[in-house]
Amino acid sequence: MADTHASKRTKNRKNLIELARKRGYFNIGVLLFTVGSIFGVYYEQIFMFTTIYFRTGNIFWEPRTGLVYGPFSPIYGVGTLIIFLVCALWKNRKWHEYFLAGFFLSGILEYLMATGQEFFFGTRSWDYSEKFLNIDGKTTIPYMLVWGALFVLFAYVVLPFVAKLYKKIPIKISDILCIILAVFLIYDATVSFAAVYRQNLRRHGVPPRNAIEQYLDSKFTDEFLHTKYENAVPVERS
Repeated sequence: MADTHASKRTKNRKNLIELARKRGYFNIGVLLFTVGSIFGVYYEQIFMFTTIYFRTGNIFWEPRTGLVYGPFSPIYGVGTLIIFLVCALWKNRKWHEYFLAGFFLSGILEYLMATGQEFFFGTRSWDYSEKFLNIDGKTTIPYMLVWGALFVLFAYVVLPFVAKLYKKIPIKISDILCIILAVFLIYDATVSFAAVYRQNLRRHGVPPRNAIEQYLDSKFTDEFLHTKYENAVPVERS
């Protein structure tokens, strides 16, 4: 029975790759990015909730969104796309090979995202400096092990689920929905980047230089952004 379920998951994962080749990678990419982004938000919120509760006994639900609109975490969305590409290019591999791929790729991705956040926004959303086996405080080997496990979960559970879901949607409807979703996500990411980048300029005393920056200052205040990014801590750069 276990072998039957495993073969079904492998078949569905292959079906997703074939669907992408037949219909183009755009719709599949948008859908995977969305599913991964939403999963990432709730995974981190539940993880932090349980960690804080068992450590302190306090009940605390911390927002972990990466964009100003909607429950989306881009790092998980990008990670999901990477998993799909690995599965598409690296077929018929054992689970431990996918685990190792997730282990190394996740560490690289998390390190680059942390570096980019510090460079563009002057903040840090995670700091592993006090953690065991951390790498420059930006990633850590124990968490890379968790990401490796998540890679296997996505490869064997999420990708087959998306394949089944996508096959049930008529092509014309999926085309329209994915275009709308892509436009919204691009808008959301652009506004989020601009709002947080402008916040960093405000932090350094730079006044608004045009109408767009004036709008960002009035619409996306520090108070508003704090409700979205409570864990983003300003860092000093030399």
